[in-house]
Amino acid sequence: MDNLDSFYSGNIFSKEYYGVYGTFTPESSEDLEYLMTNIPVSDLQSIKTAADITEFDNVTFEEIIQRDIDYKRVDDELIAQYLESSDKGVKFFPPLLISLVPSKTDEPAAVVHQPVTTIENNKLIITFGKASFQLHLNLSNNATPHKIKVDDNVRYRIPFAAIKINPDAVKLVVIDGQHRFEALRRMASNPVQRKHIENIEVPVCIFFTRRDLSHNASTNSDLRELFVTINSKQKDVSGHFIVLLDDKKLSSHIVRTLANKWKREELIPGRCALPLLEWNTRESRSAYQRQKKYSVTTVSVIADCITKYLFSDSRKGYMHSLLQLTEIKDQLVGSKDAVGYDQLDNSTFSTEQFSLLKSRVETRIVEPLDVLLREPRPYKELIASFTKKLFDFTEQEQKGIVGINYYLNEVLYKYRRCTKGDQQAPRDAEIEFESAIKGDDLDDAIYFKLIFQQGLMRSWAEYATSLSKYKLPAKISAQSLIAGLEVLCFKKGARFCEPSNLYTQALIFEGQRIVQNETSRKAWIHLLLATLMSTNVRKEIADFIQKNVTEIELASLESTLLKLGEENADEYLELYLEAAEGDIKRNWRYRDLSREDMDQLIELEADAKKKIAFEEKISALARIKFDEASKSLYAALSTANT
Repeated sequence: MDNLDSFYSGNIFSKEYYGVYGTFTPESSEDLEYLMTNIPVSDLQSIKTAADITEFDNVTFEEIIQRDIDYKRVDDELIAQYLESSDKGVKFFPPLLISLVPSKTDEPAAVVHQPVTTIENNKLIITFGKASFQLHLNLSNNATPHKIKVDDNVRYRIPFAAIKINPDAVKLVVIDGQHRFEALRRMASNPVQRKHIENIEVPVCIFFTRRDLSHNASTNSDLRELFVTINSKQKDVSGHFIVLLDDKKLSSHIVRTLANKWKREELIPGRCALPLLEWNTRESRSAYQRQKKYSVTTVSVIADCITKYLFSDSRKGYMHSLLQLTEIKDQLVGSKDAVGYDQLDNSTFSTEQFSLLKSRVETRIVEPLDVLLREPRPYKELIASFTKKLFDFTEQEQKGIVGINYYLNEVLYKYRRCTKGDQQAPRDAEIEFESAIKGDDLDDAIYFKLIFQQGLMRSWAEYATSLSKYKLPAKISAQSLIAGLEVLCFKKGARFCEPSNLYTQALIFEGQRIVQNETSRKAWIHLLLATLMSTNVRKEIADFIQKNVTEIELASLESTLLKLGEENADEYLELYLEAAEGDIKRNWRYRDLSREDMDQLIELEADAKKKIAFEEKISALARIKFDEASKSLYAALSTANT
């Protein structure tokens, strides 16, 4: 074999890696070639992540999901608990899987550069992609276990080989092992931590396919298939990713489509709305709670509502009505392996039916969700303060203010919060940014809770279904409901949903504590829709949708809305009476009862023969509370008419 010095060319192929060459070529797939080698920590800057080399505007939300890095895991587990640990045992990272990815050029995509093969001194040299990189293989005159075809002739080779790269034409991109790589990269950039890893030679497997390197391919499309395939095979999925990576549920498709919509929308030039939606929490216990002051909601809150309530309740038929499935019923029942029309739900459908259902999601579900989660006054205020501070920080970034650039690009728009691995300047920037966010203060806190947001989505589903005969566009139905709810619920200073009301205590609040049970979840729907009893609420709705209905329909709409409001007020109060009885039965000793009532309950409870009388007394006391709550509720609804 040639002297190793001959492997270093000194020409445009200035990055050179040598190691063991092999191929991985199942019959059903593209030829894949690889080199097992190592890269010193000092040379880590030559490696990139997929996020480093792709333009954010040109990737979909699905790709962002796959590329997301858990910085808490990087800092806490890989760095603090492993690499920096005082444990003297053996430490090792499995090899990083690295792809050779061509840089963008001005050449048309149709231009194809076939590999050029030469043999010099028993060395096979293959040049790819118009001087992108070279593969140097050592041929042997003796029989070896390793063969290669050269000009239709089979030659023997030895496994030792080299890859020589033109850095201007090819990038090394981590496809698997992003978290290990990020841990090493963060430590290498930190003067204090660098000493722990400065002698490490990082094991890597560099691979490529000839298809991808024979022409001027798009980086996005070339990386997508392999990246998604490898990373989607991971078994440990938790938190928001349980929702996002589930391709067998409509709810998952809906939240990904909503996230894509927010990603496409710019709040200010170059900055999208995606930070408003939490989507990359990995701890399951935190997936249903906002972790960031500037977010509106989480993907799990939305998907859970769709899965449990909107697309699973066949009695209500929300899925069929909201998606207006009667319009495509013939296609649904006539498709291959079709599931029965009445059995369709969030996860029950054939492949062809799934495609038909997905085609109706964006305008009929995603657009209304966008309205429900962005147009109510508390959400608008939060988004406005976020946008204002984002604009302010962008101006500071242009002035070179320390920490702002890093916070915007490596924290906020990497969809994370600062960790202990970040420097103090971006941490200070984060504190300043979040202190400017308004909207979820004490008076508005309930509107950012899972139970309210799911109640709002469910109330829209009931409202839209009840108004289906008017054939309103889904977005208009959501906007009109929000316009009505502004009168009593969302308007600044409105007290309709507060715990101070007699009609909210024992059912949706206990003191200041939010009641979390299935009864209270139903109660929120009924309470929100009970507002339709208010003349002013109905007027706001009618004013909003009058352009979408005829005069005759508008007159009918008034009675439809009033009836819906009355039905929900009655259902709310029925739940209230049930909750009041349970509350008094459990807690009568601690309630502010008269001395006479208290003595009577003590006497009745002590005598087993008077159990029925005890229950009747509890019911009588609950009825008193019910009457007071009813008067309070109807007073609140009528006050809105003045």
